[in-house]
Amino acid sequence: MTVFRLGAFYRDRLNLNGDFMNLSVLAKRLNWRGFEVEVLDLTAQNTADELALGLDFALIGHGSAAAWASIFSEEANLTRAIKLVLDSKIPTLAVASGFESLADLGLVPITYERAERVSKFALAPHALGELLGYVNTDTNLPTIANFGSTICTLLHGPFLAKNALMADQIIDSMIAKRFTGESTEDSAGPHNANSERIDRILDEVWKLEVELANE
Repeated sequence: MTVFRLGAFYRDRLNLNGDFMNLSVLAKRLNWRGFEVEVLDLTAQNTADELALGLDFALIGHGSAAAWASIFSEEANLTRAIKLVLDSKIPTLAVASGFESLADLGLVPITYERAERVSKFALAPHALGELLGYVNTDTNLPTIANFGSTICTLLHGPFLAKNALMADQIIDSMIAKRFTGESTEDSAGPHNANSERIDRILDEVWKLEVELANE
């Protein structure tokens, strides 16, 4: 049985809006495809070892300014650890202040300025179609941006629970990365009836929240 290993940096402090649930969404959808999942806590100390053992996905969640300050005060090698992950080109998701931190550290090629705070449900254009979520930011960063294998978004919380197509795109990338030379379709296999039922429910939730975003 193939086991996919999903890691989150400092989920005790970078989970302000339930961002860790993005891993739960990926884990459940991988289970539906017949894969097992191991969830890991990533730190400045263990990232290199976890990469050596095989890491399939990394999450950099959202935390308060105090949370980030405490992490950086304790972890002198955190920037190096995150860079190792990004350089490995495994699928990575950075959420809200996680996105800001990658920009601050120069780990993604984007700069930003402070702006008037925006707090609202929002729709973000993407190649997959419009993506939905809640934005609460005082920056002019884009709502969503792709930097190679790294996806950065200002959409808070369990972003992937609202955007199943993005979740499946990340999973397809994970599978393609793991099984070099195999097609994504051959590796993934079909979704089962349970996943299709959940996706229908998500479609209804999505419609309701789109109405809020357009108010």
